[in-house]
Amino acid sequence: MLFKIIESGVKYACNDYVAISQFGSFDVKPKEDQLKCAFYRAFSEANFIVQAEAALERKGARCDLLVIGENKRVAIEFKTAWAGDGWVNKPPAQQKTWLADINKLKNLREKQFADIGFFILCLIYQKESIYEKKIKDAMNNLFEHDPEFISVPTEIKNWNGLNHFQVFSWRVFGS
Repeated sequence: MLFKIIESGVKYACNDYVAISQFGSFDVKPKEDQLKCAFYRAFSEANFIVQAEAALERKGARCDLLVIGENKRVAIEFKTAWAGDGWVNKPPAQQKTWLADINKLKNLREKQFADIGFFILCLIYQKESIYEKKIKDAMNNLFEHDPEFISVPTEIKNWNGLNHFQVFSWRVFGS
């Protein structure tokens, strides 16, 4: 059931990014908050309780979305990534922020604040650029397993040189 909801969240996010790219937005890069909103909607429509930017301790344990339902607590961390000509790509620097979020999720498991943890990465990229390959190589080094969910690459209107959208989801822990 969770992957059906993730598919819904991806669909909402994809529709949003496709529309936003049409506006000629002056945003420098795609925003993580757009993903959170799309997934908040998907989980809420499936009758889950959803808390954005959940703080599970006064200082420390937190996550982008906490989804509560079916006697389980699902913690989700989101990141956006970009790769294309004319961008400051820095795959190792981007990967470092992804790993920090993955470690936040692992901390939630250790402290028993969540039963399931997902890391969801939205990649906006220039198709067939050398940077697409570099960023995807960085993604492949995150986990010892492949993503559990990979969306179909979707073409978007040129967004500062980026022209494709794709979402990847890994289960960090739980079943």
